[in-house]
Amino acid sequence: MLHIQNSLFPDNKGAFDANSFVTEQLNDNFRDWITDSILSAFSNTQKMSEIQEMTLRAKSDVLHDGAFAQIKQNVGRLNGDAVPFFYSDFSGNRKQYFEYNGYLYILRKSGVGMNGTKIDAAIVNQELPMHVITIEYNVSPLWDAISTISFKYIKGDGLELDFTVPMNLSMPSVIDGAKPINTEETISTYIPKLKKDALQKKAF
Repeated sequence: MLHIQNSLFPDNKGAFDANSFVTEQLNDNFRDWITDSILSAFSNTQKMSEIQEMTLRAKSDVLHDGAFAQIKQNVGRLNGDAVPFFYSDFSGNRKQYFEYNGYLYILRKSGVGMNGTKIDAAIVNQELPMHVITIEYNVSPLWDAISTISFKYIKGDGLELDFTVPMNLSMPSVIDGAKPINTEETISTYIPKLKKDALQKKAF
């Protein structure tokens, strides 16, 4: 169990191998667990906003906390012997994350920045005993769908892994309770984009 608030320096975790991570970790079962949980949280958020009007900031906060809660709730869908460890703090004072198979995962909505703390810097610069994978979800401009979910390995200004899962769904099918179904065309786009050169791009 790793408490990132008290782990500001790396151990001998070795270099990140993007190809090994994709092969060993990002199987269909793992991806479905994460993506279905985020889509469920989005559907729940939309239903709540229909009952009670929310600001975009409030919707974003509800979605973020709901996505983490759904991932934790749906953990029984995972295959295999490995059991994730979840660290939740809904007071908002500490990071929410989970450990699984030797990696540390954090959630992030695309376009949302970090707070500039020592912990944020440690995450961005991979200065923790485990490699940090950012699960980034992108909400469409009209807030009617989750357009993509990405698994990213960010180090400083560089992006060493960007494995993007596009979503083919419309909000009515989600709100009506129908399980989102990816078309063959969508499934065929599960192709990791491995970027060796540092990208001059803001990490968070």
